[in-house]
Amino acid sequence: MVYVSFEQFLEEAAFIPGRRLRKRIRKELGDHMEDMLADKIEAGTDEKEAKKQVLSEMGDPAVLRKAFIRAHIAEIRVTRLGILLSLAVLCFCALFLVPPVYDELRTYHSSMSVEEAEQYLAEQTGEAFTFLGEVDYEGRIYRFYLPEKPSPYYRRLIYFSSIRFFGKNIPDRFFAFSECRQSNASPIVFNFFLQEHNAAYSAGIAPWQKTPEERDLPCSYAYIFTYASNAACFQPMFLTNGQHSITGKDELTAGAKIPIKDTPCIIRVDAPEDMYLFCTEYYDAHGNAVEPAAASGDSAVTN
Repeated sequence: MVYVSFEQFLEEAAFIPGRRLRKRIRKELGDHMEDMLADKIEAGTDEKEAKKQVLSEMGDPAVLRKAFIRAHIAEIRVTRLGILLSLAVLCFCALFLVPPVYDELRTYHSSMSVEEAEQYLAEQTGEAFTFLGEVDYEGRIYRFYLPEKPSPYYRRLIYFSSIRFFGKNIPDRFFAFSECRQSNASPIVFNFFLQEHNAAYSAGIAPWQKTPEERDLPCSYAYIFTYASNAACFQPMFLTNGQHSITGKDELTAGAKIPIKDTPCIIRVDAPEDMYLFCTEYYDAHGNAVEPAAASGDSAVTN
């Protein structure tokens, strides 16, 4: 093959593994050829003819390339090892980092605004709902809804919880709704257990049912009262984390009595440090202990 330019010759001769090594050899070889050309022109040779002579004297670029590879084999091996390590890191990222990132993106993409969430709820259930209220816990928003036409058999509570995106709370984007049911015998639909890392859970999840990491998180609860009852106030009773049962009420720590008014309503209660909600006691307007039931004249199926 006849090489008509230095550029073409250098491209062939310096085509070896390793971008930095290739660039360095190409420069050194190019400088050498330019020096040869300058010497010939200075000796009186025509520039065009001088270039031909330089190319001829340099010989076969393929032979030069093999010589360069042999001379720099150690550096080439290090370069190849670096490439293999880079590929290994990329594979690691693909296996362990891409799925979580994909899940985060999918969660955000499938999340909804408040308006979209309410429209989605109506379309999926074919029912009308009344917004009951919301609870803000550690930056996560829980929005609660009651059906305008309750079932004669049970109380229903619908809730949406806001999402997190790469650990950051997004208070105006929500998951698909979840539903809880409770017998119509009780005015309280559910005692929601709120925890920083997750959505709403039943208060029945006790500390020994949680992971060690979850036990270290603060506990809060949302009492959802759906209609007026004979209970005028309630008193949360707390137990130390790790303790599963009691032999007497003196082992419980009583919280402050909290009035129940303007039903339906949501009342948030925060557990003391290192404690969780064990039970709840209810009292009428005269301070007598009662079991919550529909107040006289009220119905369990009407708000």
